[in-house]
Amino acid sequence: MSSVILKAKGLSKSFRMTTGDHHVLKDVDLQIERGSFTSIIGPSGCGKSSLLMCLSGLSKPTSGVVEIDGREVTSPPEEATYLFQQYSKSVFPWRTVRENAEFGMEVSGVPRKTRRERSANILDRVGLAKFADRYPSELSGGMQQRLAIARALVCEPQVLLMDEPFSAVDALTRAQLQDLVLDIWEEAGLTIIFVTHDVEEAVYLSDRVISLGRDAAGIQLDVEVDLARPRNQISTRESAEFMSYRHELLDLVLSDHHPDGSA
Repeated sequence: MSSVILKAKGLSKSFRMTTGDHHVLKDVDLQIERGSFTSIIGPSGCGKSSLLMCLSGLSKPTSGVVEIDGREVTSPPEEATYLFQQYSKSVFPWRTVRENAEFGMEVSGVPRKTRRERSANILDRVGLAKFADRYPSELSGGMQQRLAIARALVCEPQVLLMDEPFSAVDALTRAQLQDLVLDIWEEAGLTIIFVTHDVEEAVYLSDRVISLGRDAAGIQLDVEVDLARPRNQISTRESAEFMSYRHELLDLVLSDHHPDGSA
């Protein structure tokens, strides 16, 4: 089995506008290692979400190829699950927490007993076991995001693609969700590709951080993050190594956000 699970070759994406084609990605080559945690950062409009959508099979590239385990991706592959930025839209308000967690298995024809066992396990893992019979409207924002994560994980994907999943929650909840995802990633051996605007979040979570440039400039920096695991919200973030990675990446993102190099 290859160590590379996901690959993009010559990937380009453009959108038809009244003023002509708008290019957001151009000739991107990318390989994602099995079991890795990769974050994608960059200024607004640089194509982070477009790249994630193409990798997931939810959006067709204008040109180029995406492969998962050596097979071309032309539609969402069963090995991958996409977690959207707006978590409130990732759950069904008319279904209970348990029913939401079971939805993907239900569609796939998984027997009811198996669905119940798996949903009970994952809801316990994300701290929602006591809320299984409640509806999403009865949950806080952080709990709704935990439910969205549970829905994404219950079908046991190999690859989890996450598009700014913590952008709408408060700082404390964000830190708790970061650590929850890291725990699940390590336990399940998942491959995670994570889009964020937050450089510190990217460094804290990842083995690797990729920075995309504006105006379809593609990959500007590809950094291996060699920080000890397990990560800790205090000691990891206070380390000199963490601050060095943060400085390197933030310097690039800020200079790219301001084309004249000013802050």
